Amino acid sequence: MKIKIYDQYRTIYSDNQDNRKLVELNLPVGVGVDTTRYTLVHLGIGESYNVEECNSFEEACNSVTNLYVEAKNLGVNYDDKLLKLNEGYAELIIYLSDGKILNRVIFIEEENK
Repeated sequence: MKIKIYDQYRTIYSDNQDNRKLVELNLPVGVGVDTTRYTLVHLGIGESYNVEECNSFEEACNSVTNLYVEAKNLGVNYDDKLLKLNEGYAELIIYLSDGKILNRVIFIEEENK
C-alpha cells in the first residue's frame, strides 16, 4: 500500500484597490480577472507524490494520521475538510504565512494485485 499526498495551491491575487489585501477570486466560468485591479501573487498549482509504502492497512492508517498531524503545523492556521483517519484519508486546508493557501489530501492507494 502506498501513502500519497496531493497538494493543490490556490491562486491568490493582490487587490490594488484594497491596500494590496491578498484575495482568492472565485470567478464564474468565462469571466476573466480584472488585471487593472488584481495582480497575481501566487499561482495555483497541484502535484501528487508518493510518500512511503506500508505492509498493512493499520500501518498505512497510522502513517496517514502522522502525516496529517505534521501537516497541521505547516502553516499559521488550518481547517479540516474531511477526516477519515481510520480509513486512511485526511483532507485539510493550510494557510501559510506568505499568503499561500494549500489544500492537502493524504491518502492510501492500494496497489493492484
